[in-house]
Amino acid sequence: MMDFVTLRVHDNKMQLLLLRRNMEDRPHYGEFALVGGMIYSQDKEGGLQRDEDYESARDRIIRTKLGVIPTLFREVYNDGSAKRDAAGWSVVAVHYAFVNPDLSETITRNPDYKWVNLDDVLSGRIQLPFDHNQSVERVVAHIRNMFGYTSGALYSLPYKFTIAQIVNVYSLLGIEVSRQSIRQRLIGGGHIKELQGDFEVKRGKPTPYYIIAEQEMSFFDSVIGKRK
Repeated sequence: MMDFVTLRVHDNKMQLLLLRRNMEDRPHYGEFALVGGMIYSQDKEGGLQRDEDYESARDRIIRTKLGVIPTLFREVYNDGSAKRDAAGWSVVAVHYAFVNPDLSETITRNPDYKWVNLDDVLSGRIQLPFDHNQSVERVVAHIRNMFGYTSGALYSLPYKFTIAQIVNVYSLLGIEVSRQSIRQRLIGGGHIKELQGDFEVKRGKPTPYYIIAEQEMSFFDSVIGKRK
């Protein structure tokens, strides 16, 4: 089993994607839960073939359940017990996956999907089936710790973004980052680059847009900001 804590930034909030469970013979039918799927150890009815390896299983679940390729995804931990699933013993590999906000609305054209505010899950106002609340808590704690030392937060942003949006997404992850640090560490380090001639036009001076310039998430020698 693989579960994905699928996240986006929308309206200056971090949001979590949930999927309605649609298999009548499985526990918690009809409830909203984390996006996930089973690993096929053998061929299934309907022409579905077994997964040849772990990576192909992960890619199939992402392709069929999300329909868009995440900008960044990583496995965070594995867990299993005889109690997490009423159907019996189960083992799960839990990942995080960030979806580009520009593409995220296409997912929820299907009413079986919905975005909810991450804080509502972390606070317990939204209760998810199985151990999914605990999964979200563990993954978010991992992200908040790791993203202070990486460029990972950039991958939650739209294709083009402003410095203010970078500051906001780090803030949502509990990290206070100054504009000076962004200029020195992210622009100076070659992680992002300015889109020449493309500006966000609001009141006052036009604000330049930036895009990611690196090939993959980078790791820093020291934390980019400080804990809030």
